[in-house]
Amino acid sequence: MKYFLCLLCFFLPEFSAFAQKAANHYIQDRVNLPSNNFKIDTNAYGDTISIADFVNLNTNQLDRKNISKKYLGTPLFFNGWHKGTLFFKNSAPVSGTLAYNLLNDKVYFSQGPVQPALEIKPNAFEINGHLFERFDDQFKKAGKYYYQRLVINEKTYYKRSVKYLITDFKHPEIIDTSEAESYQGSFISQNKYYLVNNERFRQIDPGLKAFGPFTKKVMDIIRENKLDLRKESDLLTLLKYL
Repeated sequence: MKYFLCLLCFFLPEFSAFAQKAANHYIQDRVNLPSNNFKIDTNAYGDTISIADFVNLNTNQLDRKNISKKYLGTPLFFNGWHKGTLFFKNSAPVSGTLAYNLLNDKVYFSQGPVQPALEIKPNAFEINGHLFERFDDQFKKAGKYYYQRLVINEKTYYKRSVKYLITDFKHPEIIDTSEAESYQGSFISQNKYYLVNNERFRQIDPGLKAFGPFTKKVMDIIRENKLDLRKESDLLTLLKYL
């Protein structure tokens, strides 16, 4: 069944003190046109798709040209809005409906389905059962992003979820049809895992540099269990052995 969800509007009423600013776009066009409307739908194959509307103004700002573009997938965590909770320092938690944009690491909040969406920067937030904490350069190389904290065998790791927009993607089931050309690209998900070593974030990847003096032990575990760290499931299996 198809569903429609409008995510933003231009004219927003004043919100409570923790609101940062009104959401103005979820996708940036390659020529830097911000989307002024964004919808989530499904196509005939059952795929979740995004439809972004852009308004292109000429240099004199007189001629308006509406452009609608379709993408496979969405930039949002779990592809949409979900119930969640915001956490701020020295403030009570605030519950509502949240969307987490993994393309630009931004969080959006709405008090209800017909209420405007606002971009905010909580210290942490819980969405669909997942808790994200915002780092502000607490560790070197951590940057200013949201991470999930993972505790595996009493060791703490950090997970950062991201999405990329691949503009040359064509869906395998609709390639060589007229519909294939109607998609501008696809949103691809990726999870990155980190450990903290000497107050520094180090990404866990096939290069194994993150493990420092324990690299040999890690290599032995990988060989004995035939693990491929390019696969997320194998990477998590490795962490359980450490």
